[in-house]
Amino acid sequence: YENTGERGEIGYRFSKVNEEYSYFFMDTLINEQGSTIPDEAGGNFDPDVTERFLTILRKNKVNLIYCSQFTGQKAFDLIGIIENLRLVGDRDILVRKRIFIVLVELLQNIHHHAAESGETGEKTGILLLGADPHVTKIATGNLIRNDEVEPVLTHFDHLNSLDRKGLEALYKEKLGNRDFSEPTKNGIGLVDLLLKSGHPIIYKCIRVDERRSFLSIEIIVNN
Repeated sequence: YENTGERGEIGYRFSKVNEEYSYFFMDTLINEQGSTIPDEAGGNFDPDVTERFLTILRKNKVNLIYCSQFTGQKAFDLIGIIENLRLVGDRDILVRKRIFIVLVELLQNIHHHAAESGETGEKTGILLLGADPHVTKIATGNLIRNDEVEPVLTHFDHLNSLDRKGLEALYKEKLGNRDFSEPTKNGIGLVDLLLKSGHPIIYKCIRVDERRSFLSIEIIVNN
C-alpha cells in the first residue's frame, strides 16, 4: 500500500518485513499558514527515499541520527533525550557515564570549533549514535575552517599514537596547565575522551570549498 503524497497530501508506504510485521513510512509537507505550496516543491519526500535511507542506517547499525544547529543550549539539549533511549539506558552505569562523557566532548567540539554555515552565524552539525551488544559508536560531523584542518588532524594523530600510560601522563600534565580554566583550549577533554573510550579517534576530513572542510569524528565505547 502506498501514496506518494502529491501536493501536500500525506505520503505513506507499508513495506512488508515478514508475515507478522511491516515497516510503516509516513511523511508530509508543512508550509507556513496562509502560504501556498510552490510548484517546484512537487510531492513530499518520496517514501522510497526514506526506505532506502533506513536501509543504509540499519546496515551501518545507526540507531539515532540528528542534524541541527549546535549553538548555545541546543548543543546539549539532545543529551537528555539520549539518556532515555533504551540503547543507552540499558547499559551498565559505568558504560553510560563513558558514553555521556564522549557525547559532551564531541558536542562541545561542534559548539566551540565548528565553522559558521551561514550569515546568521549558525553552526550546523550532525550526530549519529549506534550500538550493538559489544560497542556503542558515537559520531559527529561539522564544517571546519581550512586553516584549522592541519593542526587539528596533527593533534588527533599525536593522541592516537599514545598508549594508555602516555595518555595518563598527558592528562596529569594538562591538569596542571594554567589554561585549565578554558578546557576547550587546554585540550584535556579529548585526552579524557580517549581514556574513557579505550579506542583511538577515527576521523575523516573532506574539503568543501576554499574556506571550509567537513570533519567527521567517530569514537567507540566498549559495552
